[in-house]
Amino acid sequence: ESKKVPLTINIPNNAYAGGHFAVIFFGNNSGSGDGQVSVGAKTGTLILLSVNGDVLEAGGLVSFNTLKSQFFFNTLPVGLEYRFKNDGNDRVKPAGEIKIRNMLYIPVEKIDANAVSGNVLPHSTRLFNNEWIKNKADSSKEISKSFIGKYFDKVSYQWNNFAFGLYIAKLDLSYGTSENHSSKTAFFFVFPWQLLIIIAIVFCIIFLIGKKLIKGYNKR
Repeated sequence: ESKKVPLTINIPNNAYAGGHFAVIFFGNNSGSGDGQVSVGAKTGTLILLSVNGDVLEAGGLVSFNTLKSQFFFNTLPVGLEYRFKNDGNDRVKPAGEIKIRNMLYIPVEKIDANAVSGNVLPHSTRLFNNEWIKNKADSSKEISKSFIGKYFDKVSYQWNNFAFGLYIAKLDLSYGTSENHSSKTAFFFVFPWQLLIIIAIVFCIIFLIGKKLIKGYNKR
């Protein structure tokens, strides 16, 4: 069953411009009121209201880096996080993208910087998390128990999420009605050593076989 509950908000004449926030709670209590223990439930709906006027828009990016400021990775995903500070008097919803480039400065990925459409309330700082990954691991796949099986599972995962070398992640954000801009850059290095060992072994085998074939051909 569902029901519409109308809500009327009367804004006072002396209300200051900017953001105002409230929560409407709906709950029930099945107690009989005779001192017995009862169980109740309550849920809330957030109300975000803006009053027109001289609204202050201030703030911007505080930090942008990989998760826990990690620099070296042996495979994807690479976690990215940034903190946005709102010094104004109304809520702000930052929008933009994280553009990742390889060591040749060629763009390889674009990530929505605010995929959750999160707001930053006045006089507060919010942490946003993002992730760069190409293909997520198959959770239904049976995990190998042997060392060799685990190693080749890792190699297969690194092949499906291949990344190698130094990468540059640049975050560009816009916010507010005046489209203010803020940007920061982070660096990280991906070195899939398990996969590279297998590739090196394969190349060595091809080289040795090719060398033998050429020697045999020359003799003939």
